[in-house]
Amino acid sequence: MEKRDGAKRAKSEEKASYGFEASGQSTAIMSSLFLSFAFFRDLPEPWSLLFIPLLAVAAASGVFMFVGMTDRYRLGLDERLIEALHMGRGSRPLNYACGTGSLAVSFARFIGKGEVHACDNWTPTKRNPDPAARTRSNMRIEGVEDIVMLDSVELPDLPYGNATFHVVGTRFGVSNTRKRKKEAVLEMLRVLKSGGRLASAEGLPTALWLKYRVLRPLERDFKVSDVGLSRYHFTWIVSAQKLG
Repeated sequence: MEKRDGAKRAKSEEKASYGFEASGQSTAIMSSLFLSFAFFRDLPEPWSLLFIPLLAVAAASGVFMFVGMTDRYRLGLDERLIEALHMGRGSRPLNYACGTGSLAVSFARFIGKGEVHACDNWTPTKRNPDPAARTRSNMRIEGVEDIVMLDSVELPDLPYGNATFHVVGTRFGVSNTRKRKKEAVLEMLRVLKSGGRLASAEGLPTALWLKYRVLRPLERDFKVSDVGLSRYHFTWIVSAQKLG
């Protein structure tokens, strides 16, 4: 009896694990800063004083990383993405490059019933034969495994038909698409229904590129409208509506 109660208690205490989601650019910058410390510290003055601003930037980045791992920030960002998408309860959403699945879970909880698709590159390797295991576990723990469909795809190509989804959202999906970033955006727009919306949470460099170099030209060609750029603390959100 005690053993059974202990098993139930352990199951009830099981918690989803999402980790830190950010752009690959942020990770590269952090690594470069740390590698630069020893170099600048050993230089003669006044060059060695460059160590101080580098340390300040690294400390700020560390704080951002810590805050970004909290449930409050994670769920707040998901909520802002849902607002930018103008989602309805009957929406059929896609979470592009879903990672560990935070946005997919938020989508599922918002619509309550229906179907959410969440896709990513889950390529098994010898070191990690089941890369989607953590995401599947999160769906089970959050109680949305019957709503969220996890699809292993070769990003940026999407296996869905034209005009399949009402909304497409992603957290750093464009930043972390290594090649063919513009094609990633065009693919997300392709699978959107007419009038559907796209919203992408990114770092500032990618957000500016996405708004002014990709979406603005499409807006001039009357393929998208209502291109917007907003901010949730230190994360930027680019949104647009598909036309036609």
